[in-house]
Amino acid sequence: MTIFVLKLYNTNGILHAGYGPNTTSDPLVGESPAKPNPTDADIAASLGNLNLNSLLVTRENADTAIIEVSFARPVNTFFFWERGGTPGGTVAGDSDLLVEALAEDGTTVLASYKILRANYTKADYNISTIVPPVLNNGPFNIGSIGIRLDGIRARTLRLTSERNNDLQRLNGVGDNGPDFKVIAADVKVPEPSVVFATLLAASLGIFVKRGKDRSTRSRE
Repeated sequence: MTIFVLKLYNTNGILHAGYGPNTTSDPLVGESPAKPNPTDADIAASLGNLNLNSLLVTRENADTAIIEVSFARPVNTFFFWERGGTPGGTVAGDSDLLVEALAEDGTTVLASYKILRANYTKADYNISTIVPPVLNNGPFNIGSIGIRLDGIRARTLRLTSERNNDLQRLNGVGDNGPDFKVIAADVKVPEPSVVFATLLAASLGIFVKRGKDRSTRSRE
């Protein structure tokens, strides 16, 4: 699938592209490079495939991370996966993420929803993630959630996490550095007895614009 980049901001050391150990030996579903400080193209590749091991990692060493993801056409439904809880435990996701649907002018917010860690449902599988040479951990539960826009469609999402480096982030203070994947779909309004959905992730081009970190402090 074709990937385009709108604009690149400085988020070095905050956002990483990761994938699962040994997944490179499986040619069934493509994935992005796993690397710290990914380029805009790396981030687009990380989110622009159907491999759920291939995701964007937000480190807890800075306050705020912002990324804008744009699809090739307006859609009304978005699916998110978050890498979070310990396998066998009840926690599906352990981070929060603000999702804002933007108008075509790129600034007007059409709708917003804050995904809280408690909103995720366990997807009944877990993954480990590597970002050579800085990260190799897991496994963790995967949580999932779907968001549908009511009566509107949007091409671009702005995804924001804040206070990722708060000392109390594990107690629910701050967003705790979400590690996530997002895929879009355009779901038609169903007749009473018919549900019809067309998954567009495999054919949509994904555009990425990364927001500038607004950190006032940092720590490992």
